[in-house]
Amino acid sequence: MIDFTFHPRTKIVFGKDSEKKLPEELKEFGVTGVLIHYGMGSAVQSGLIDKIKNILEQNGIKYVELGGVKPNPRLNLVKDGIELCKNKGLNFILAVGGGSVIDSSKAIGVGAAYDGDVWDFYIKSAEPKKTLPVGVILTLASAGSETSTASVIRNEEENTKRSLVTDLIRPAFAILNPTLAFGVNKFSLACGISDIIMHTLDRYFTNQKDTDLTDRISEGIIITAMKCGKTLIEDPTNYEAMANIFWTGSLSHNEITGIGKMRDFSVHALERGISGSFDTAHPAGLTILWHNWAKYVYKSNIQRFAQFAVNVLNIRMNFENPEKTALEGIEKMTEFFKKIGMPISFEDAKINPTDSQINEIVDYAFLAAPKIGTFFELSKQDAINIFQNAR
Repeated sequence: MIDFTFHPRTKIVFGKDSEKKLPEELKEFGVTGVLIHYGMGSAVQSGLIDKIKNILEQNGIKYVELGGVKPNPRLNLVKDGIELCKNKGLNFILAVGGGSVIDSSKAIGVGAAYDGDVWDFYIKSAEPKKTLPVGVILTLASAGSETSTASVIRNEEENTKRSLVTDLIRPAFAILNPTLAFGVNKFSLACGISDIIMHTLDRYFTNQKDTDLTDRISEGIIITAMKCGKTLIEDPTNYEAMANIFWTGSLSHNEITGIGKMRDFSVHALERGISGSFDTAHPAGLTILWHNWAKYVYKSNIQRFAQFAVNVLNIRMNFENPEKTALEGIEKMTEFFKKIGMPISFEDAKINPTDSQINEIVDYAFLAAPKIGTFFELSKQDAINIFQNAR
């Protein structure tokens, strides 16, 4: 196990009607003006935004609304939010939604505290020094952005996605009421379940030894996400299953599953080119690539893949042929993604990237992160081969 510092600063307020506790969470930040940031209208249609506005009005807190966040959150809307915060004197951002809304809110936070172009932080030409605080009312368990140090934004003009990772942008608090996700459609649920699993898998596969406790935490998260995910696909208003999914989502990306390890995140690094270029759902790109990445790299550490197969997927260990166990695990994980309705190939997602597009995506991935992979360091040709296999 390598040395680490773990400081998960986000306060979790969990349970039914937990959004009613918003005023007491805002008090400690001296909030005078709030940007209520949300998505494409479901939070409005459900009455949640009106409920939040009433809470703020009753507590004498002014607010401005900014909706319209799409999956793969857009840089242009981030810039609109920054201008609102600066021009209206807003000093707190309330993200009401899932990962895209939260990522957008984080970007607005650092941009509103900066005199330059917020994109500077995403292309690594500047480093943020301060931010407006961000709070979250979660409506979809997925990205785990409510507790994470990351924000990913899409630049529409360039058809690219870039990430910012800094502890500075970890949300101050996250209000988790599982009932707020009861209206989510099955594909969005499947995407959320897959994203939770993938955030955990991208930390699980490591060559670091003696990470037993971290491994058990990771395995428990994936097992729970799979079990409760299956339940929710059949019964999307099952409170206990949704509560467990909300909690696994928050734990999957707050770094607890990476303690003592080097993070790999190859699949995430490569996927950004898919959703950046084709504007597909980010988790769909992840499930397309994971199977092909795993089949490409598993021989570098067969034992780790066999451990995953046995401990997570309940496959009997073949001690004479651990490679067979490893491959069975890869196939069983892939089969789960298929069963909940996720694509596992470009054909499934109705995407047909050309060789030229694949080369461009790979070039951009290596521009954003010159080294991809710690479990297995990928070359550009390795990445191209994985994309070709994903067809």
